[in-house]
Amino acid sequence: MANRAQIVSFTMVGHWPSGLPLHIKNLSWALAAFTHEIYVVATREIKVAYEGMFPNVRFIEFNGKGGNWILFWEAFPEIVRERRIDGDFFLLTELDIWFHEPIQSLPQRTDEIINHLPLMERHSMTVGGRIYHHRTWEGANLFYGDVIQGAIEDGIKFWDAPTDTYPYFFEKNRSEWEEKLGGEIGLYQYQRPDTMDEVCFYCPMVRQTRAVFDNRAIHLRGAETVHWSAPEFCREKQYLNLRTPDLRRMSKEFWYLDPYVALAAFFLCGDYDTASRFEWSEMKGANKDLIKMLTARYREWMDAGSQKRFEQLFELL
Repeated sequence: MANRAQIVSFTMVGHWPSGLPLHIKNLSWALAAFTHEIYVVATREIKVAYEGMFPNVRFIEFNGKGGNWILFWEAFPEIVRERRIDGDFFLLTELDIWFHEPIQSLPQRTDEIINHLPLMERHSMTVGGRIYHHRTWEGANLFYGDVIQGAIEDGIKFWDAPTDTYPYFFEKNRSEWEEKLGGEIGLYQYQRPDTMDEVCFYCPMVRQTRAVFDNRAIHLRGAETVHWSAPEFCREKQYLNLRTPDLRRMSKEFWYLDPYVALAAFFLCGDYDTASRFEWSEMKGANKDLIKMLTARYREWMDAGSQKRFEQLFELL
């Protein structure tokens, strides 16, 4: 690579393409202090629709699917190898993660992984039942490039691989590892495999990394998830027909999501025009606080239409 970027970022877009323009504007703003390359891996339809709008973004076509779930992270190592993608640092992120403050500093040591979302304990590596290393995932985490390249070379799985079929790299020597670390190795609040679980073991065990938190982003969790887990909800904007009792039922069905967060993200990205149609008092207080974190600097990266929508929404929260 002739001009090696300080930061290369990756976002997979398989659902909710209308969220892409605002995500790219936000990411470009967040990375402006550094030379960077933004990679968007997308289906053919999304790539064709959006790549002309963003000539400085590197779109990669990917159509591998497993039902509604697109197995991008399974193919991530091959994409990086085949295209010889490299940089001093890799920023792995998602479509529904927005920065409220730009990135100002890079990891100061090669063993640091900077997490830009607030502390998350779920799927953290544990030793003897205690958290040993916080979660490693596409949650706006900033890695040294050598850590990512090393994991790829060592055959580490980045996707949510079932452990009965694809055991973790250390399983053959689990007893030796546990003796070395001083306790049973596990994942905190583990219910089913999740993205980059094996990377979360590999980074501290092989690369001796440590997690550092520099909270600069929010996760509007739900917008993209709802698109792939309940496509009938988004088809023809069916969510516009929902009323408060329907949304309460959704909250119970998708217990891990606040549907009002998805509705907020849809509105900010221009999927509908009038926020007052919904009862925003039903949104969880913690999620209102997340959205309000955008207040300080939203004018620096939102386009005029999004700014007006944000101000309208802010008045309703």
